[in-house]
Amino acid sequence: MIKKKHLLIIIFLVLIILFLFVFSSLSNKHDVINKIIKKEDNTYSYLINYPYFNNDKVDNYVDNYLNERINTIILDTGDLFIDYDYDIKDNNIFIKFYEYVTKLNTIKENIYEINYNYELDNIIKKRVFEEDNYDILNYTKSDKMVAFTFDDGPSYNTIKIVNTLVKYDSKATFFLVGNKIEKYAKTLDVLVKNGMDIGNHTYSHKELTKLSDKEILKEIDLTNEIIYNKTGIRPTFLRPSYGAMNKRIKKLSTMPIIIWNIDTLDWKYHNSNKIKDKILKYVSDGDIILMHDTFTATSNAVEMVIPELKKQGYRIVSVSELFKYKGVKPKLGIGYGYVGGSNE
Repeated sequence: MIKKKHLLIIIFLVLIILFLFVFSSLSNKHDVINKIIKKEDNTYSYLINYPYFNNDKVDNYVDNYLNERINTIILDTGDLFIDYDYDIKDNNIFIKFYEYVTKLNTIKENIYEINYNYELDNIIKKRVFEEDNYDILNYTKSDKMVAFTFDDGPSYNTIKIVNTLVKYDSKATFFLVGNKIEKYAKTLDVLVKNGMDIGNHTYSHKELTKLSDKEILKEIDLTNEIIYNKTGIRPTFLRPSYGAMNKRIKKLSTMPIIIWNIDTLDWKYHNSNKIKDKILKYVSDGDIILMHDTFTATSNAVEMVIPELKKQGYRIVSVSELFKYKGVKPKLGIGYGYVGGSNE
């Protein structure tokens, strides 16, 4: 018969052996090896922090992921850097890959996440966060910039305008009408993917000053809810329909109000040359320019005017970028027609 004292010693030794086995196993599984890959030629370069977890399923998945991303990301004259962060918890590996594509003055960030479970020996979760966060490098308050804004969309014409903006490494803010969003839901994906601002332009484009407080809040809140449900992003700016506002609108709005300093009257002219000429005639640093992405003439004017503005040293930005790089914090109860620049 084993004495109690000897039994306790045996149990203690068994526990030590089990602990050493588990620790050794986890150490092998969780050993991360960084491999740096760098490639350079006349057009682009990429740099990758490369994790290995000594697990064939995970490591093969990582290999395939990196090869796929390198082959699918079109860099042109940009640089690609893929970094990662990981955590090991409750028999799971959580890995997040951060893709940074730097092109000219912008940085585009995508986040890709996988979750591997040791017990199931399977990757049970993967997500892609299309967070195109553009940070304009080397901007200072003294740089000349203007914010392009487009009302009344989304429409059949919105993506065409986005493509033009992307072509010229520019951004804009699109103030969307809530009751149009369902029809053009995929267009919102394009706006988010390309780092455009999405603003609130009420749900049904009614003149807010003629509505009750309850109706005003419904027009604003419903649009915010729809945009959030489609994109996961809550609008940070309101543009009242027709730009109509008063003290009551300013008090009720839960967002800073954005008006404009240059009205292109594109809705009136439907003439791309007139739209372009009006912008070039009146433009100044810090301006917020009003256009509508519902008109083909506007789309054509954008293609024509951006190169001219760039020749004059202007950067075309979104409203949020204009505030950021002019060092101005937007406040509630104010209708902004311009930010910084020669107007202040």
